[in-house]
Amino acid sequence: MAENILTVTQLTKQIKNALESSIPSPLKVTGEISNWNRSSSGHTYFSLKDETALIKCVIWKSTPLKREFKDGEKIILSGYISLYEPQGSYQIIARSIELSGQGELYAQFLKIKEKLEKEGLFDIEKKKKLPLYPLSIGIITSSTGSVIQDIENILKRRAPYVKKFLYPASVQGETSVRQLISGIKYFNINKVDVIIIARGGGSIEDLWSFNNEELAYAIFNSDVPIISAVGHETDFTIADFTASLRAPTPSAAAEIAVKDKKDTEEFLRNTKKEMHIRVNQNSLNLRQELSHLKQGFYISALIPINRKRDLISFIYKEMEENISSKLKYIKDIL
Repeated sequence: MAENILTVTQLTKQIKNALESSIPSPLKVTGEISNWNRSSSGHTYFSLKDETALIKCVIWKSTPLKREFKDGEKIILSGYISLYEPQGSYQIIARSIELSGQGELYAQFLKIKEKLEKEGLFDIEKKKKLPLYPLSIGIITSSTGSVIQDIENILKRRAPYVKKFLYPASVQGETSVRQLISGIKYFNINKVDVIIIARGGGSIEDLWSFNNEELAYAIFNSDVPIISAVGHETDFTIADFTASLRAPTPSAAAEIAVKDKKDTEEFLRNTKKEMHIRVNQNSLNLRQELSHLKQGFYISALIPINRKRDLISFIYKEMEENISSKLKYIKDIL
């Protein structure tokens, strides 16, 4: 009886078939990213690990990703198991990736959004209008990092006359919501023209404080208009929907809040010119009106004088005729 001798390729194919047929597809696996690497070919290679095991993973360049991931992030991966024959190693071909817990948080986000939308917190007609030329701006953000620097630099360049006030607040973590709300209250008491609430980008967990209901009510009830500038252009939070205006980035918020000084100077020049024209026109109108009033005054003043003069003339004539008549009567008698 001949021995059943397999080549390496044959054995590998059998293992591949057994492996891929025995594990249902698609499968979902959770773990921590390690050695994340996007190659020059466009494919992404990384490992998924937990406390005791590790498995290699690949994402083909044709598979779209919502964001770029990094080492240390805990994810949920959806895909299928495969064996890479040239190396005899198995790997997961990923079809989609999301941060662990992101699905639950997103569902919670939608629930909060629906609730507040029904309450009218997002209604356009209820939003406060931004002043055209604010003179003071309150900024609520972390006192460290690039966000506050970017905002202050843009405000200084575009509108150096605007007064800037920082209320330092945590923008992530357990105390952040309370501090953000305190900042809104502070700038409503110590009046400013506009409030900017800002932080840089991050995961849905990082930005979660800005999905808080209490913060949404504080933004909605603020007497001062608020610009929300949270995360990157693709990030949306409840604060964005509730604010008077949403800016895609903190830098954009600063540009939206104030006009460029060149535009302001041009506006002032045009306003001065328009006021000068109006003053001259009003002065001309007043002079014409005064002239008409003078003419009217003279006429109205002469009317009673003329009437009295006519009356005197009439009486004088009557007296003259009466005297003449009497003189004639006396003459006839004599």
